[in-house]
Amino acid sequence: MLLGILISLTACEKEFLNLELPDALSESSYYKTPDHFRAAANSLYESLWSWSWDVRISETERIRGNAQQLLLDRGSDLNTFITGYGQGNINPGNTDFVWTNSYKYIRDANVLLQKGNEYSGAPEEIEQYVAAAKFFRAYHYFFLLQRFGGVPIVTTVLDVDSPELSSRRNSRYELLFLVKSDLEGAIEGLPNEANIASSDKVHISKEAAQSLLAKSLLFEATWEKYVGTSTDGDGTTNGAGSTKPTGYPSMNDMFQQAADLSKSVMDSGNFELWNYNDELNNLSMYYLFNLEDAGSNPAGLDKSTNKEFILYSKYDVVLRQGDTNISHASYYSSINQNFLDMFLMTDGLPIDKSPLFQGYKSNYEQWFDRDYRLYAYAGGNEQEVEISEETPKLLEGGVPYWNRKFRSYNYPNYREALQSHQIFQLSGLQKCT
Repeated sequence: MLLGILISLTACEKEFLNLELPDALSESSYYKTPDHFRAAANSLYESLWSWSWDVRISETERIRGNAQQLLLDRGSDLNTFITGYGQGNINPGNTDFVWTNSYKYIRDANVLLQKGNEYSGAPEEIEQYVAAAKFFRAYHYFFLLQRFGGVPIVTTVLDVDSPELSSRRNSRYELLFLVKSDLEGAIEGLPNEANIASSDKVHISKEAAQSLLAKSLLFEATWEKYVGTSTDGDGTTNGAGSTKPTGYPSMNDMFQQAADLSKSVMDSGNFELWNYNDELNNLSMYYLFNLEDAGSNPAGLDKSTNKEFILYSKYDVVLRQGDTNISHASYYSSINQNFLDMFLMTDGLPIDKSPLFQGYKSNYEQWFDRDYRLYAYAGGNEQEVEISEETPKLLEGGVPYWNRKFRSYNYPNYREALQSHQIFQLSGLQKCT
């Protein structure tokens, strides 16, 4: 019997020695099959800016951030939140969680792209997953561009002694050119929204890549038109420089391509505006950003009715809650007068051009005859503000300067703290107009 056991163990010795641990797969032993690439591409979706961002950077250290710090215009002068730019409190530190997290996920995308070049199978087997990696690399670099201007560009998988770790910043033009190139490559390899199975919805579509490219080009062209080269610096002692790659598009070309891409998305027929103003007292824009199940709005609408969002991070009350008090955080993100003044009048004119604007004699005149989105974004303490002739009077006082966007309907009765799970929108149809 003992001899039999020894023979059995000897026969299995090779298998024991070569057994791969599923929880300890290395890059060298992975990326062998299309399923490996699919799994790696799916993991990149964790990097989408969303309600919470919890990233492990070592066995003992995690970076916890959430997009609320960057949402609700806290990164602009439209918000009067105590740590926002609207208060003039700009105190840059030595670290930044956006920088750290973005480069962490850029590395993940670079790994997949490098392994894609080494893949021995048919390229079409992994085409969609390689395209997704290009999309995500562009997504994070565009976010860095908006936050920092020019930053170091890394398109390879670095080691601890790679010279790129101490390289200078690339110019914003080099960064935009990479974003453009990556997204154009992604567009070629991604499926149309209509061809994504219902079980795979939320995966990146060709239209999502087109939308992000349009937004990137519009952002940079607008920057170059109104800011110009004043922030470029010399690329050494200050700023990131003015180096432009060969083939860099002109400002007008960027505007035109952004318009063409946007029209292509709108003409695809895969998306439509979420307009339930008749059922929701002209507050579709408010309820759209709080859409959960039938209890999230007076009309009993759920997420299946939303065909407006093109790129989004999907939450679910059972499978993926927001893990943060979305309603409370959005409510205390107060907005300033400059933001209110940006909303048009019902005749389509700005307040300084429209005869409908009644001025600021008291606090509520400015609310008459305004774009419905104003009431959707800044509604005050009321759970619901029915838009009528009495609306401005209801908003009298200091109340209207509080933000309502993302604040759950009937909070906290419908959703208690940490239980909200509205979709986190990243790109929608209205942004293509």
